[in-house]
Amino acid sequence: MNSFEWLRLDTAAKLYPATTTKQESMVFRLVCELNETVDCGILQNALDTSLQSFPFYRSVLRHGIFWFYLEKTDIKPQVSKESTSPCSALYNENRAGLLFSLTYYRKRINLEIYHALADANGAANFFKAILFHYLGEKYKDVIHSNIQLNTDDAAADQEIVNAFDTYYSNEKLPKRKKQTRAFCMGTERFAESRFGIIEGHVTTPSLLKKAHELNASLSEMLVSLLICAFKDSMNRMDEKYPVTITIPIDYRKYFSTSTKRNFIGLFDTSHNFSKQGSTFDEVLENVKHTFKTQLTPKKMSEQMNWYASFEHTGVVKVLPLPLKTLAIKNVALSQTRNVSATFSNIGTINMPPELSEYIRLFSIFCSVKQLYVGVCSFLDITTISFTSPFVSVAVQRSFFRSLSKLGIDVEIVADLPDNEKENL
Repeated sequence: MNSFEWLRLDTAAKLYPATTTKQESMVFRLVCELNETVDCGILQNALDTSLQSFPFYRSVLRHGIFWFYLEKTDIKPQVSKESTSPCSALYNENRAGLLFSLTYYRKRINLEIYHALADANGAANFFKAILFHYLGEKYKDVIHSNIQLNTDDAAADQEIVNAFDTYYSNEKLPKRKKQTRAFCMGTERFAESRFGIIEGHVTTPSLLKKAHELNASLSEMLVSLLICAFKDSMNRMDEKYPVTITIPIDYRKYFSTSTKRNFIGLFDTSHNFSKQGSTFDEVLENVKHTFKTQLTPKKMSEQMNWYASFEHTGVVKVLPLPLKTLAIKNVALSQTRNVSATFSNIGTINMPPELSEYIRLFSIFCSVKQLYVGVCSFLDITTISFTSPFVSVAVQRSFFRSLSKLGIDVEIVADLPDNEKENL
């Protein structure tokens, strides 16, 4: 068990308090859909038990002189029935509160996390612990009591380490390529900063089989389909702008660490239809080339060092927090125009076989200013979730229709504000 009174934000987390807005709460949601209705009392017990192994989740965000930091709190989190829109704000600079929430609705359990606390892969460990204790108690009469949740058995202090500091080196970095304005989906947004959510449930074997036929990874195929889905919303003048997809990368795949906090980076893949071709095959080859050249240990090391270098710059170190916040906000605002969508594949979520039969699927959503596509797999079901602030669902419709044309059956579930549903 790890213990702390206060904790510096990790390198990635330092960006989120500065860039949180009403339209972009920097909250993501992990969802587990069970095969039976959720029991609130048992879920509360499971949360209380899990927090003993993840005490840093019971913290609030404080203002320091130079940076924000996490401080231990006695606030007791309470499980509740879902009553607010997905990914609603958790951080309020005028009120210290917990940076996560656990809610339920019918058969679904929702864990929402403010990104300054952890990334999706780190938070998945906390979520799996909650589900492990929940299902273990609910089905204690039929589940063997000695089942274990697979963990990396890391030392407690290693789970809350800032892994960016562990691997940072001040080596000279190559000059970063200047980004260009990207095509963006539209301007008509849902009222009150709400989001429309559309989930597509597909069988994992059918997806992997098609990706194999295309000689591509699952992410390469889905990103290519996403880029092509944007083309259907573009007029000829729009095609001078590239469709740029930002993709979060889990650095844990490249650097050995047991941290359960943030340890992610981003890379972009772009396609300009007016210069690089308009067919799916041309888009796929371009995307595959980008993945191949960007996802290398050398590139990941350079990128990770670039992120970490910001807080190690002498001038930045001595700037007071308000000036740092202003600088980060300005950079983030300029980057918004360079992104068409974010695509995040958090991979396969595994649970002990004895518990898996009680779970149907997992999914992930995230609040962003542009379109967000989250992908995760559990057993034979892969969930592809679109979170969007835009009223139009043209990109989502085109994407899922393209999947169907590839011979992949899709079950679609839509939750759009004010019943503003279009024919998918």
